[in-house]
Amino acid sequence: MSRMRALSLRPSERLAPGVLFAVALVALAFASSPAHAAARPGDKLPEISLDQLTATGSAELKPTSIAAWAAGKPSLLLFALPGHRPSELEAADLRALASGLGGKLAVGLVTVPKGGITTATELRSALGEAAQGLAVFRDNGFALATAVGIGSAPTYVLADRDGTLRVVGAKALAAPVTPSGGTFADYLRGGISSGSFATLAELPVYKPNQRLVGRAFQELALPRIDVQGAGKLSDWAAKGKAVLLVFWSVRCPHCTKEMPHFASVVAKYAERLELVAVARTGDGAMEQETRQYLTSNNLGFPCLLDATGSAMDSYLVSSTPTSVLIRGDGTVLAVESGEIDNLTAWLDRHLGAAGS
Repeated sequence: MSRMRALSLRPSERLAPGVLFAVALVALAFASSPAHAAARPGDKLPEISLDQLTATGSAELKPTSIAAWAAGKPSLLLFALPGHRPSELEAADLRALASGLGGKLAVGLVTVPKGGITTATELRSALGEAAQGLAVFRDNGFALATAVGIGSAPTYVLADRDGTLRVVGAKALAAPVTPSGGTFADYLRGGISSGSFATLAELPVYKPNQRLVGRAFQELALPRIDVQGAGKLSDWAAKGKAVLLVFWSVRCPHCTKEMPHFASVVAKYAERLELVAVARTGDGAMEQETRQYLTSNNLGFPCLLDATGSAMDSYLVSSTPTSVLIRGDGTVLAVESGEIDNLTAWLDRHLGAAGS
């Protein structure tokens, strides 16, 4: 397996918009809250009042506690953000899971809306489909998130029938949470079936963009920076050849080091692999820097321009470079964040295993 090197991130250049928003919210929460030890698995879920969004009729927010709402059932809370694609995807997976549990698990979405969202109607509108089919709570002043040490979204917290925390910090239902590789969804189904949940004090590291693996590629339609006009990812993807989609930034030193290497390696696979880049640019000056870098390094691969960060958000990219390998039929094969020490071995392993 390729060894991935850690990245030092500069948020204004390297983080997608939804991630920046999440980081800002969390920073504000901890800056404005008194220092204290957060509750951990094995502790009791803190008794903090939340505002619950009424499910039907006129939109209202009513104070309640998680214990009162759960009514003796285990409670699973998804901390999510409005307008944040990773949160929206996870909420959809949660609805699907809950529908198969026969009402034996109290399932809710906890959110801290951005500034300007104050009423129940505004909150329901901001959450959109993420709010459908789930109990929704507003965490005023980040009180509950701070009390259980939640520092990003989406993140899950599971409390047993008596309020004992069993899991704090699971990032996705698809995330592995057991030494054998069992997912969080498997763990939840098993706990409901057996009537008890094991306490998971430690969880493996999981990156949300891993959820893209096995799914169809997400279409991108963006201006091209290497030539005049616009381009779509489907101009290359699902056309028979595999595609290596690389998200990068000219102000990311890891990226500027990697891009010529990516081009030279991919050239060796010309009959079966295309390289397509997506450059994150925040302003005209950065766009010009990107253009000059491509020209001075004689890099002729297709390069799409992501001026707003929307493409990065679509692929759940939290840092650059991030590489997404798409097989010839349009299915995502692999996702890696950071530099890949041995790109040839990484490509051989995934392309060989997929028969691409």
